[in-house]
Amino acid sequence: MKVLSCFLFLFLVGLNSPTAGYSLGPTPKVTNLVSLHQRLEYLIHLAKEQIEAGDKQAIFTSYSAGRLADSLHLEIEKARVFNLQGVAWKIWGDNQKSVFYLFKAKEIFNGLNRQSEYAEVLMNLGETSRAAGNLVKSMDYLESALKIFLKKNDSTGLAKVYNRLAATYYEKYLTRYNRDVDQFGGQGTFKFDFTRMYNSDQQFRLKYDSIMHFADLSNLYANKLNLPALQISTQIIIAALYTLTFQFEKALGLYEVILEKSRLASPRLELPLAYYNIAILYSKKQDYNKVLENASECYRISKESDIKAYILLSAGLIGWYYKQMGQYKDAYEYSRIAYLGRLDYFQQDIDVKIKTMQYDFDMERKQEEINTRKVQLRFLYLALFSILFVTSLFIFILVRKNKKKKILNDELNKRNRIISEQNDQLAIMNNEKDRFFSIIAHDLRGPFNGFLGLTQTMEEELPSMNLKEIQHIAVLLRHSATNLYSLLENLLAWSRLQRGLTSFSPSAFLLKPKIELSLQSILETARNKGISIAFTIPEDLIVFADQNMLESILRNLISNAIKFTQPGGEVRISSKPSAGNSVEISIRDTGIGMSDGIIQNLFKLDGQTNRKGTANEPSTGLGLIICKEFVEKHGGKIWVESMDGAGSTFYVII
Repeated sequence: MKVLSCFLFLFLVGLNSPTAGYSLGPTPKVTNLVSLHQRLEYLIHLAKEQIEAGDKQAIFTSYSAGRLADSLHLEIEKARVFNLQGVAWKIWGDNQKSVFYLFKAKEIFNGLNRQSEYAEVLMNLGETSRAAGNLVKSMDYLESALKIFLKKNDSTGLAKVYNRLAATYYEKYLTRYNRDVDQFGGQGTFKFDFTRMYNSDQQFRLKYDSIMHFADLSNLYANKLNLPALQISTQIIIAALYTLTFQFEKALGLYEVILEKSRLASPRLELPLAYYNIAILYSKKQDYNKVLENASECYRISKESDIKAYILLSAGLIGWYYKQMGQYKDAYEYSRIAYLGRLDYFQQDIDVKIKTMQYDFDMERKQEEINTRKVQLRFLYLALFSILFVTSLFIFILVRKNKKKKILNDELNKRNRIISEQNDQLAIMNNEKDRFFSIIAHDLRGPFNGFLGLTQTMEEELPSMNLKEIQHIAVLLRHSATNLYSLLENLLAWSRLQRGLTSFSPSAFLLKPKIELSLQSILETARNKGISIAFTIPEDLIVFADQNMLESILRNLISNAIKFTQPGGEVRISSKPSAGNSVEISIRDTGIGMSDGIIQNLFKLDGQTNRKGTANEPSTGLGLIICKEFVEKHGGKIWVESMDGAGSTFYVII
């Protein structure tokens, strides 16, 4: 019991928030984000804020930030996110994942020579190694970080690294002086006399003073920078040191200050450790009711924030208390929680030590490869320079001899190129003229014939028509005029595009509002046919496109879906991120569908089907041609999946 209790006490007695000292301003509102870079900064800021508040959501926020940083190919931001993920996973009980992400951040910052950020990652690696019980490795990382912070005169970094050095020195050097004392209240083989030990044992005094020295330095910087969470963390280390050396009154007085400050500053990460250490103190004083009271409070807060290390430690202490009281059922339950947690931590500690050694070896090997490559590159550059010098001299001689001939050839080639370009442009213009007249002859004749037929009917039969018949004819005329206007608008848009008169101005914007805007002009048509329109668009999905062109694409595709869907049907609009930094938009309807023959001719000027809609709406197919050209203008693609009688789905990649 003594050995196990000692291990548990020492495992977390100096465990404190690795993020103490972050200074966070007000959180920006999502509605103020005007770019992907600003959104990324917001996510990183939010993850830091959640870590400081003890909110486990920080893991998921940092994951979202990592995906965005990776998609934008921002190496520095990726490394910042990896560092945050390492800190978060350490707090929430997975040291192996913490080491994995911290080493990824370390490699990037080191490669980019970002020394301040590199030092912060080293400090966080030191904290994870300390929590995993690898104190030698922890000291190496922390001392390396300290050298960089001193060189950079980084006050915030110095405040945090001195705090972690105090905690690590505490665990490494002073615990052996309490090895014969049962950490959970048993009587040791001797009474620890702090004053006698301090005055008589030079090694004890040196190490005790070293810990207090690091704690004082951390407090000095933390007070100057107004970092309350870091001040509390350092005070917990000092109070734990007082407890370990049986200076109980000093410890209790300091814990009262700590609890008061913690409730005002950073309760989620500092309070459970404070309550656990207070319970340890009362176990030494054999005040069992106080042990249960403080251990239970630690357990409650740790469960709320899902901090596994504190859960298993407080559970072990509560189980020990119930055992002393003879309440064996409760003792078994809490001891079981602590036991299973320790097994998981022991396995993680082994894995972390192995992974750390492997990562360090890989980093050293990569550095050796880089150094070797640098030497090889020096020789290569020297050889290339010699070759280039000789080649340049030879080319210079040839150029001087052939200068006149080259000038003549260039002039001839220039004239030939101008003639060829003029011929190409003339051929394109002739081809476009033929295609345009073909569309006008083919697509305007039918609608105009229908319109003229209606006017002729009114002219001949108006005297014999009643009001209802006249109103019916008027509705048909309005529909015909609307369709003619839509057709002319598409023809003019296509004509401007072919002549290069359509400007292309892409920008980044949220997709959902643009789709809602595109729906405004066609909702009335859908309502008249009893067709429901639904869409599944992520609120934060951003697309980089020409807004006018994208609106035209969406309006044409949604109009077609409504046109070829029976009354009572449904049109569903969806979008999602796609490979290659793209966005996929799909418009699915439950309409009449298409045969393979129709699909093959959809995007061809000479292969239009001219099918009427389910309410006899006219169709020319020109809208799909415009959609295709607008999509290709963005470097994207458009295609359709359909079966006759089973609806259609149009896909657009932007």
